[in-house]
Amino acid sequence: MSELLEFILNHEEAFKSNARLTSLYSDFATLKQTNPDGYRANISAWRSVLERAGREGVLGSNGMLTFKAGSELASRLECRSPALGRPLGLDEVVADSISSGNVIPLTEYMNATSSIYRKSWMSMVPSTGDVARWILEQIGLGRRSGTQGEFVLIKNLEEASQKILTHISTLPQTSPNLVYSLETFTNNFSNVLRTPSHPDLKLSTPDIRILLTYLSRDKLAASVRSPTSSDENNTTVIRFAPVNSTQPPQPITQADTTIATLHTLSTRLTAQASALTSRISHLDVLVRKAVADKAQRDTALRHLRSKKQAQATLSNRTSQLAQIEDTLASIEEAEGQVDMVRAMDASAQVLRDLNKKVGGADGAEKVMDNLADARADTDDIGKVINQDMEGAVAVDEDEVDDELEALEREVGGKAKEKEKANEPLPPQKEEQKQEQEQPSKTSDQQQQFPDVPTTDPGPEASAEESANQNDTPMREAEAETETTVKDSSELTEKKEVEVQKRMRGLSLEEEESAPATVESSARIAPEQQPQIQPQSQSQSQSQSPPEQVGSGEEREQTQRAQETTAS
Repeated sequence: MSELLEFILNHEEAFKSNARLTSLYSDFATLKQTNPDGYRANISAWRSVLERAGREGVLGSNGMLTFKAGSELASRLECRSPALGRPLGLDEVVADSISSGNVIPLTEYMNATSSIYRKSWMSMVPSTGDVARWILEQIGLGRRSGTQGEFVLIKNLEEASQKILTHISTLPQTSPNLVYSLETFTNNFSNVLRTPSHPDLKLSTPDIRILLTYLSRDKLAASVRSPTSSDENNTTVIRFAPVNSTQPPQPITQADTTIATLHTLSTRLTAQASALTSRISHLDVLVRKAVADKAQRDTALRHLRSKKQAQATLSNRTSQLAQIEDTLASIEEAEGQVDMVRAMDASAQVLRDLNKKVGGADGAEKVMDNLADARADTDDIGKVINQDMEGAVAVDEDEVDDELEALEREVGGKAKEKEKANEPLPPQKEEQKQEQEQPSKTSDQQQQFPDVPTTDPGPEASAEESANQNDTPMREAEAETETTVKDSSELTEKKEVEVQKRMRGLSLEEEESAPATVESSARIAPEQQPQIQPQSQSQSQSQSPPEQVGSGEEREQTQRAQETTAS
């Protein structure tokens, strides 16, 4: 069993079933018409096998990006089981992969003048020969043609390219990091498709050539210039385009060639230094062995001289390598300075253009003068308008002052009345008021609970009743006096509310003058305040009795009391 077949049977699930193996190794071209799903499943399984075997480096000796179809590949896939033998549908797999663009003949790929992703409408129109071949294949008289030879695995090529571009995007976008020689490119990216199971896998020289063609022609990610007879260094130069650049990569310049040469020298010196280090270590071991054997003193001297010579060469190579690295660092710094100077020059040009639009300092000064004149004109216009408005709306200041004094007197008088109403009464007046309130309360209780006899009173009761009837007019007068006092208090409260409402509409100066007036009025002696004296008996009798409000029983009692008083 070949290495390729063993890899397929161990790593591909579709090839682990005997039933699937029988279908995969059969001539399943007829399934395209009878069982399209089975046909697509077999095609996909074989295509996946070819791509994975190529990445693992077991597909052939040509590399990881190509494979060679034909009898040699069929023999490597031959099974020992007589029921299987060689895969009969391998030509159908290659033909279908070509038509779908998954594989491309190597010669056709390398000779193409445009990107493989650019399809013209002419390429979509089948030729007469294509139609004839298709008809013969459908009736079974023709076989697939063009299925022999070497082919490029497009999927593997795309994967390798994407990994390289991802690595380039992580580097500083300067020429020393974007320019490579063929030697440095190979050293840096030949293991781009290595796997954990095969860490030593590397792209072959044909693979590198195919990959550079893909990057420059199909992806437009790099410029590649092959050496010519006039080139002194005979070096292939690769320059990648900056990341996220929408422009195609710039052509290779002489500066790029110089940088590529420096990279090549740096790579070679690094390799030489590594080899010299290993040689020095090996010679040191030989010297120690010879010294241990006293009979090999001459051998020890010879190895020691070689060691010293290797150390001197290593020191020289290390010094040269340091100079090259310093030169590359200086180039990178100078390129950054060039970019900075270009940016500053462009900024200066922008500033000059903007200043030119303004007109320079003279233009700015003229604009400021015009602005000042315009503001002065605006102020003059405003003054004229304000003078006209003042003349049209003239106000008599004397009339305003008279009205303000009248309002102050009115507010001051009302404040005095409010202060007098709220001022406490003297002790004598307070006692008189309490005496007046006490009989009124007694009268109210008598009105609420009249003494209505239920039996015929005797002579003594009649005398007492007549005495009570004589006191009734006095009690009524006292009740009327109390009612008058209450009405006066209510009237005073209403006036206070009106005064407060009017005071809210006064200006701030009126509100400040009002407390002074109230304070002056508060100094008036309590004796000067008007006192409410109880009315005489004759005056209370001459006045009409107040309106009684209450239930029917209360009105009846009141009427009886009035009749008794009249009698």
